[in-house]
Amino acid sequence: MSAQDRCDLHDDLIFLQLGTSLTSQINQTIQTIQSHCGDADPLGVQFAGLVGSVLALTWLIDVSGAAHACCCAGGRRSAQVVYLGSSVLNSAGLTILLTVSLPYTASLGLSAAASGLLISASAIGGLTGQSLAYWIIPDEADTSCERVRRSTAVTLFGQAAAHTAYVFVVLTMNDLWITWTCLLIFRALSGFFGALTNLAASLVALHMSPESEVMNLQTASQACRNLGLCIGVAGSSIALSTAGALTTSELNTRRLGAVPVMGLVLMVLLIFFVNACFVPRELSRGGAEAGGDEEETERKKNKQQPNHSKEQEEVLAPETERPEATNLESKEANDCKDCALDTKSQKPPTLSKLDDEERKALFWYAVAFNFERSFSVSAIEVATTMISQREFGMTPITTGYIFGLITVGAVLLNLLVGCTPSYIPTRLYIMWLSAIGGAAATVFLFNVWPRVFLYLADTCLFMLSNTANGVVDGIATLAALPNSEYSKKRYMNYKMLAMATARIAAAPVARGIIMLTNRNVYAAAQILFACLGLHSIQRIYHLAYRE
Repeated sequence: MSAQDRCDLHDDLIFLQLGTSLTSQINQTIQTIQSHCGDADPLGVQFAGLVGSVLALTWLIDVSGAAHACCCAGGRRSAQVVYLGSSVLNSAGLTILLTVSLPYTASLGLSAAASGLLISASAIGGLTGQSLAYWIIPDEADTSCERVRRSTAVTLFGQAAAHTAYVFVVLTMNDLWITWTCLLIFRALSGFFGALTNLAASLVALHMSPESEVMNLQTASQACRNLGLCIGVAGSSIALSTAGALTTSELNTRRLGAVPVMGLVLMVLLIFFVNACFVPRELSRGGAEAGGDEEETERKKNKQQPNHSKEQEEVLAPETERPEATNLESKEANDCKDCALDTKSQKPPTLSKLDDEERKALFWYAVAFNFERSFSVSAIEVATTMISQREFGMTPITTGYIFGLITVGAVLLNLLVGCTPSYIPTRLYIMWLSAIGGAAATVFLFNVWPRVFLYLADTCLFMLSNTANGVVDGIATLAALPNSEYSKKRYMNYKMLAMATARIAAAPVARGIIMLTNRNVYAAAQILFACLGLHSIQRIYHLAYRE
């Protein structure tokens, strides 16, 4: 055995001893806490001990560099998985208590308004996180991007800790107002760290991804947001439907408020492990492989290089390259159509023609559409739930499953769009048609159609507007310039801030309109927002499309 092998073995043994000692210390602390919890549910203490041990060991793996990830396609894919996983976690955290919050808060002796506050606490924390994210998350221009990757790890750790603390409080604490205050704080912290995680993970993934993958990555991110909504609503509904007689057992009621979040914690731990073990510390820029920052580079080259005629270029070209160029030109002349198709599939050329004013306009129209789309979709979630229960007499479990199916449809449509060629004009057509279809569906929200049309309209609006949103994000990301006011970091930050603001505002506005007026006024308001969204889409289409 060589000296280097002995040194590595010694380091591994030290790492193993440190991990074993830390896990033992955590278990002793948990046993001490459990002895002071009295008649509290032991599941909370045991779960906190398990999560604490996993977090500690994964963090040690990360900081020690025990898992040596390579700067290769596998590392890039891992960064993309972390980004997509954070999108799922962010959306699932918003809806994970959607159907269980009402019976849980009722068991605490609180009103229905308290259940709404418990749900919205995560969105409020997310809004706070997005408001501060630009100053908290390091800049994307960092050459190694190591600090951004570290920010992803820290925020994932904080997200898991906040969710675990919430579960611990639900299952162990007995004092009403201390419990309620802690629940709101930990829900807000989970949303806060979730927002920061999503931004940091997006910067790492976009930093490593070549330009040809950006469009599909942003479309997949939108699909994952929808998948997160589905997981949250479905998990909450399953927990509610399997809880049994909720009012006959205090243990069942406590676990009802905690079990859905436990599943979310396990998902956070999985993403945390992937980030620690597979995302490389030194991140290569994807654009170096496939033109990620080609527009900025091309601008500089065009300023530096003189223009030559075709005859001058032939003279300047090395002799060894001329035969290849001649053969290539003759081959292109024989099969120009195939070459044109190949060129389109390899490099979307349109966004390089944008000047600064056009780029700025596209940037803000994309942010505006994110706000409009998020407001419409969030209004659908709360308004249709209210209409279903008040007018149709449905239970919260039934409406939860309905929305689960709607979000599954949105996920499938986004994945289908991801299978189309990532050529900008093609995606622009898809964006335009999706926006028109979603706006047309709002007509069926009026109270003049059979009830099934309400759910069909919700499905079409949800699916098509989210599909258009995925394309808008891809276009805006491709149009971004590093080290400018139109950078990827600024766009992702403003986009997520707009979405968080819309989500918070949509619930009281939609329910307030229905309660103070009627369902038809709500439908008219949705049409107004759909028209505003169409205006943004129309402007993005004309700015981005070039023949």
